[in-house]
Amino acid sequence: MQNSLNEWKSKWIQFMSKISPEYYSEYLGSVVFYFGAEGNFANFVNNHQSMGTLVFSIVCAVLFGLYVAMANGGGNLSSAITLPLCLAGRKPWRKFPGYVIAHFLGAITASLVTYWLYYDQFNVKKTNNVFIMQMMTTYPPTSGIRKSTMFMEQFLAAFGVVFGVLAITDSENPAEHPATHVISISLMVGALLGSLGASGVFILVPDLDLAGRIISLIYAKDAGWSVLGYEYFFIPQFSLYSGGLAATIIYKLFIEFLHPNNTQSNKVDACQL
Repeated sequence: MQNSLNEWKSKWIQFMSKISPEYYSEYLGSVVFYFGAEGNFANFVNNHQSMGTLVFSIVCAVLFGLYVAMANGGGNLSSAITLPLCLAGRKPWRKFPGYVIAHFLGAITASLVTYWLYYDQFNVKKTNNVFIMQMMTTYPPTSGIRKSTMFMEQFLAAFGVVFGVLAITDSENPAEHPATHVISISLMVGALLGSLGASGVFILVPDLDLAGRIISLIYAKDAGWSVLGYEYFFIPQFSLYSGGLAATIIYKLFIEFLHPNNTQSNKVDACQL
């Protein structure tokens, strides 16, 4: 019995090893985080959950999602994080496509499960399509909010998270430790959730936003794409990636390039000249 079990395990590992294990962890970690985010937003919108409970629950979702994703070396949970890390040289570009696919599949999975779980409540309570969009995507609570405001909110949220991730995971940071990383990043996301989100119910994950629009399209017809104009679809995508890019550039120029090791080596080179 033990031999057959070991043989099956060996074959399973051999089969699964055709794809890097970190992509599986990243996918499952994304599912945990995304489902936690969407499920709590669903309770917030549909069952009048308090804002404090929402923020705390999403912090926990980030925390557990990171632990799952980091089991085999991942831990990005969003393409808006992976891209800046690649730009900063923290992650090889060859892994970028795999991470994007893992995040999007995780987002689709989480959105499908959330939609399925809350489908009956939508029908019984005759939930407004706007509420569904707020649950599934980044979406403004009222129609009077300017698109520029929503863009800036998303931009600042992405900037804050990416800047924080770069600082927390900096090799020169004296507090560098995986456990510290997970807790610090989770608390940082919670702080941003508490201070931003009034204009667009920000989710901070372009993968989840896109998946949510695809799933909500099934229920809310074209609400996800045209209620605020087709261009609104691009706001979360461009604002999140551009916010991460800006954070990467500023962190590199004003912090990483000025680390003591870098400045000292430059002084030595100057003396040698």
